Amino acid sequence: MVQQLSLVSSIPKSQYKVLMLCLESYTGMNPHPLRQHTVILKPKYPFTPEMAAGKVNQIESYRIRMTRVWDNPNGFSSNLKSSSEQQQNQVKTEPSSDSTSTSATTSGDTDNSKPSPSSKQGLKGEPILDTFPPGTESTRNSSIWTLQLSDIPAGGKRTVSIQNIYETTIYETDDIMGYVDELGYTPDIEFWNNGVRFYYNDIVIEVFRLYVHSRGGHGQQAGGGVGNGNVNGVHQVSLRLLDGSENYQVKCFVNVSKLNDLENVARGAKQLENLKNDLSGLLNLDVPDRISLDSRVNSRIVAGNINKK
Repeated sequence: MVQQLSLVSSIPKSQYKVLMLCLESYTGMNPHPLRQHTVILKPKYPFTPEMAAGKVNQIESYRIRMTRVWDNPNGFSSNLKSSSEQQQNQVKTEPSSDSTSTSATTSGDTDNSKPSPSSKQGLKGEPILDTFPPGTESTRNSSIWTLQLSDIPAGGKRTVSIQNIYETTIYETDDIMGYVDELGYTPDIEFWNNGVRFYYNDIVIEVFRLYVHSRGGHGQQAGGGVGNGNVNGVHQVSLRLLDGSENYQVKCFVNVSKLNDLENVARGAKQLENLKNDLSGLLNLDVPDRISLDSRVNSRIVAGNINKK
């Protein structure tokens, strides 16, 4: 279990290159690739408490977040170049019509004035909610999966979000979907994120965009959508941006490994506050909405907030 302290923000696509240059200078490092495939699991038989006067419900049903590394979308190299190196290469040589641009995909889909073959091809991912057709394989059982369950973040007026996260890693299984079924859960939603990651002191800085199945992000019968196909023997589908505005999401967080480690919690919060001040002219880092991070199935807080709207 960890306590995760976090701040979030978003930037328009036009500011992505500037942000990359600033973060490279600020952290003193080149970006690392960030590619994850996430599946949200829901209970097959959610517990519905009996609502009675004077009776306090102490049993909650939670959704589970299941993630794995999304390996090399479109087969591109995972080697990332710094923004300054990319700019130098663009000045020295004009990309040819048959060249492949790694920065368009592995560096967070950098905005290029000239479309590259990769941007025309688009990103692809292997869906869990599809049934893969005969003649193709699935990497779902050979992948390393992380199962994550999270509490609603602490309430009150705080400078950073503080959330308890419980997780375990599955290194090998003969049938990951059968394992999930035995836990009493079923896949509900899946999405992919593609971006970059920086490290500064104890802080992890992630800049990414979210993608979903090109036909809506929900489970579809395999072979029925445009762009579905066999990639290196694995059934994959075309992905589209979840956010039509093409904005990038920014998440800055610190993980504290012990529940009662107040000293490191205070230090992590201070580091995030300093980061917020240092990047204030570029990013508006803020505490995420705790209601949006509530993974409980029958949350009365979420229901009450929806009713108010």
